[in-house]
Amino acid sequence: MHHWEEGQYKGYKMENFGDYAAAMVYKGEQKMLELRVSGTAIATGVRVPDGKTLYDWIWETALPIAKENQEAGLILTVTSHDVADGKLTTHWKNLRREKS
Repeated sequence: MHHWEEGQYKGYKMENFGDYAAAMVYKGEQKMLELRVSGTAIATGVRVPDGKTLYDWIWETALPIAKENQEAGLILTVTSHDVADGKLTTHWKNLRREKS
């Protein structure tokens, strides 16, 4: 299981239940963010640096969003239109929101 920590934030790799990869970010015990990356975005826009995994990229992308976001339980999806050259190009507030 992938697991990351930074200060009061913890991240966990999620099991795949669709055509996406995802990680969950908690602040203390509260679920703050689930960041999903679509299969198409993974195939066309996400570039994972050597020595890292796709889930490391998701964690590194999700953590700043979780720190800025004040809405617990937020679920966002990164699509192929939101990422280029390995970087998120769409502001997180404009990413597709999913229902929990």
